[in-house]
Amino acid sequence: MCPPGSSAGRDRPGRPLVARERARVRLRDGHALDRRDVTSRQFKPLLRRAKLPETTRFHDLRHTCATLLLTKNVNPKFVSEMLGHSNIAITLDTYSHVLPSMQDSAARALEEALR
Repeated sequence: MCPPGSSAGRDRPGRPLVARERARVRLRDGHALDRRDVTSRQFKPLLRRAKLPETTRFHDLRHTCATLLLTKNVNPKFVSEMLGHSNIAITLDTYSHVLPSMQDSAARALEEALR
């Protein structure tokens, strides 16, 4: 363990070594992609073009996409794979608020099939 205040275990003063070890997306020229740069130069202009509030986060769009797909009766297994969830239970637990309407449509489909 490093003594408090020492620079051992740090890649820059005040910045823990752990920050350097995190996975980073790199550009073709080898420079690390800066999240703030992507947000201000690319994501925010796209939000303006789409007439969405600038407070919209990328994760909000991901959540909206999954919710819309599930409400359109897209197979939850496909949605789970698209989101990169390790198993379908994560998707079903996260988006269970969408499922009651899906249960109604499933009941109607079964009723029609039995006629």
